[in-house]
Amino acid sequence: MFSKCMILLCVSNLIKLILSNEGITYLTSVKMNNKTEMECYGEKLNFKFQFNPVDEEWKKNKCESLGHTFITDTPFVLAYYQKYRYQDLYKVLSNVICGDTKFSTSLQKNICLSINTNDDIKKLFRDEESFNEYLNHNITFINSAFLDAAEECPICLEKPDLLVILNKCHHCLCKTCADTLLIRNENKCPLCRKYFSYYVDKVEGNVISSCSLVEYFAAAYYLDVCIFYYYNENEWMFFDKNGLNYSEEDMDGKKCIYLFQNNYTRTIGIVFETEQLSNFR
Repeated sequence: MFSKCMILLCVSNLIKLILSNEGITYLTSVKMNNKTEMECYGEKLNFKFQFNPVDEEWKKNKCESLGHTFITDTPFVLAYYQKYRYQDLYKVLSNVICGDTKFSTSLQKNICLSINTNDDIKKLFRDEESFNEYLNHNITFINSAFLDAAEECPICLEKPDLLVILNKCHHCLCKTCADTLLIRNENKCPLCRKYFSYYVDKVEGNVISSCSLVEYFAAAYYLDVCIFYYYNENEWMFFDKNGLNYSEEDMDGKKCIYLFQNNYTRTIGIVFETEQLSNFR
């Protein structure tokens, strides 16, 4: 299990991105300094930024290809404020692709599992030992627990659609209410008031991961889509299977997912319009 510092916000302050230029940068290598800290190095790309987000048809096809149900007409919440949580990236991806955050655990599990067999991600690390060190100290899979079906959630008093168990006291809540407690940083069981740090999904189990840039890289591979990540003023990270080989012409009309991180409020979310970014500088 991670030390407390490793379950902070996605792309935490422990991850130092070393770049010499502004613009669009592609992740090229990762250096592990110790079990809980790493440095990421990037190379500047020579094509200009274009804003061409994925459309509803792409989202629906991708969601259904992942075995989930696409939910239409669902308003998307721009950002999640979870200062000490690690799941924000996958909730945002699940919401933008399927219109609901309830698929986030499944998405996180599959993307993290894919890292182990991705040769291009392995090449980011100095050697196999460094790669294995990253896996061992940045990703933990938790098996699903056996749970009896609860009649109702003690918070919303509804019959649970998705049931989860709190890791400390083993009391059950519906996933929506458990997520709400975590988002508000109110990590106490409503029944016994015992502190909990995560929950286990009855079906999927759970994954605790650092949500490092390596996982952004893996998400682009797994979802087979380019991902732009706005992490600083006028600075984007670009994740794609063929990132270093793209030309200006290759990017014309290419649909991508656009994410942002606000370093001041420690939020992560989807960019719908580039004008929104002026609020995060």
